Amino acid sequence: MSDNVEVSLIAEVKTEPSENPTDIFTCDLCNKRFANKANMQRHKDIHADLKPFKCNECGKCFRQKSYLKMHCLIHTGEQPHSCDDCPKRFRHLDSLKRHKATHSAEQPFSCASCGRKFKSKRSLKRHQVTHTKEKPHKCLTCGRCFSLHQSLKEHFILKHTIERPYKCPQCGKQFKRPQDVVYHQKTHSDEKRYKCDRCDATYKSANGLRKHKRGHTGEKPYVCTQCNAAFAQHSVLRRHSMLKHSNHRPFKCSECEKSFALRSHLKQHKRTHTDEKPFECWVCLKRFNRKEYIKNHIRSHTGETPFSCPMCEKVFMHSNSLKYHLKRHESSSSLTEEPASP
Repeated sequence: MSDNVEVSLIAEVKTEPSENPTDIFTCDLCNKRFANKANMQRHKDIHADLKPFKCNECGKCFRQKSYLKMHCLIHTGEQPHSCDDCPKRFRHLDSLKRHKATHSAEQPFSCASCGRKFKSKRSLKRHQVTHTKEKPHKCLTCGRCFSLHQSLKEHFILKHTIERPYKCPQCGKQFKRPQDVVYHQKTHSDEKRYKCDRCDATYKSANGLRKHKRGHTGEKPYVCTQCNAAFAQHSVLRRHSMLKHSNHRPFKCSECEKSFALRSHLKQHKRTHTDEKPFECWVCLKRFNRKEYIKNHIRSHTGETPFSCPMCEKVFMHSNSLKYHLKRHESSSSLTEEPASP
């Protein structure tokens, strides 16, 4: 554990070794039996909801000292367990074991309903919910329901809490979830070890490469349950759901009380009050208040035309120009269609 993370213990359970090694210790609350008194005492803490081990960094408490030690790795960013087959590292040994299964072709867990096979019991369990369509886990704050308790837990942390207890040890930026810290830390490195086998694109993470490859394959695995729209990335599906199928607008402007579904939209809106234009063109020094505006503007200098028509050879600088062009194809094709004979 890193020296900069102090661990304070509210109390420690003191136990005495048994004089007779054959003694069996029984919990007087549930009759569960243990080989030694120390294990029984730790078990009884569960009934009392006693969590004597406290993290000084974020205040979270734990039943056992070992749990606290594992938790503290989140704050230090330490990942002591490395995979022998790829560059990935993990905080916990269990996470490494689950990851190693991804390198194996073996899929020992099969779904009884459809026969689909999985590498881990956890993946099988997540899949089985798709057959039942049950969503027994309900958010008491907004009423939204989820198939898995873990999904509810993540939803509550992301949508209904403001605490950001997990800090990047390099720049101090704070996050709501430990995995966000790990992902963020890659931005401090210039190393891009993951290379696309179809083009020259390189990425800092396997996840970034995986998302990129969907652009080659056209794969869109994330489907909206309300309108069947499909997306290549889960984050885009989540954004779609918030903008199209939810009236929840938690981000309010302090200047005009206008509210938004996304924090980024509120941030953009606030610039209309301040007239802030943080994005500057490196060619002509013209400034813009939104990132997409400067991206479109720079193409006027470079001549880049990234949007091509699938029906003819025309190319365009802007996506809106391509959309307008495609409508002309649609209208011309409808005019050339012969009317049905009576």
